[in-house]
Amino acid sequence: MFNINDDDNENIENLMDSQLMEEERMRAEENIYNTHLDAVKEEVQLIQREGEMITTLERAIKNEEDYDMREYLANARQIAMQKI
Repeated sequence: MFNINDDDNENIENLMDSQLMEEERMRAEENIYNTHLDAVKEEVQLIQREGEMITTLERAIKNEEDYDMREYLANARQIAMQKI
C-alpha cells in the first residue's frame, strides 16, 4: 500500500493549485483575445462604412452630382465617436 505523508499532501495541493492557476490564466488570456478580436471586427466595420462614404462622395464629385456635405460630416462624426 501507499503511505501518504504530510509532504505528499502538500505536494498534491501545490500541484492542484498550480493547475487551477494555469486554467485561470488561460481563461483570462482567452477573454483578452476575444475582447480584442471583437474590437478589431468593429473597427473593420467602421472602416468599411467610411470607405463607402468616401466612394459615394468621390463619385458624386466626379460626376458633378449634388451631395449633402452636412450628412457626410454628420456620418463621419458619428463613426469617429464610435471609435472613441
